[in-house]
Amino acid sequence: MPNYSQYTIEQLRAEYIEKSKALTIVKAEVDELFDLIVKADFGEKAKQAGSHQIDLGAGYKIKLAVSRRYSINASDDEVQKTIDLICRQENGELIANRLFKYSVSLSLTEYDQLPPKIVPLVDKIISKGTSKPKLDFINPVGIRS
Repeated sequence: MPNYSQYTIEQLRAEYIEKSKALTIVKAEVDELFDLIVKADFGEKAKQAGSHQIDLGAGYKIKLAVSRRYSINASDDEVQKTIDLICRQENGELIANRLFKYSVSLSLTEYDQLPPKIVPLVDKIISKGTSKPKLDFINPVGIRS
């Protein structure tokens, strides 16, 4: 691996752009290989939730893990109406409470507008930080990378 700390900023930028392009190509190739291997080795099992293994010989195996995923594709009002209908059934309230999970999230827009007296109260229960920065090199209009 090169000693990047010895590079000038211009060399670092050029290397970053080159490596980013190479990574995009390699990522696409890896994704294609993944898809071909999964199709060839597992076929329809790749669509079934669970863990599937194939013995490759000499102690080697390949394992495919497929998770189930569900999401709610209805409005909050529709979900609430469904919960109300479930609650009318025998043990419905217990079922509804166990079936649907709610999580609290913070509105950054609202947080930024909090009155100063409230900020310390909220700060006690949240963690603050920033995400990893994203770096984009923008070409002049008409120049493609």
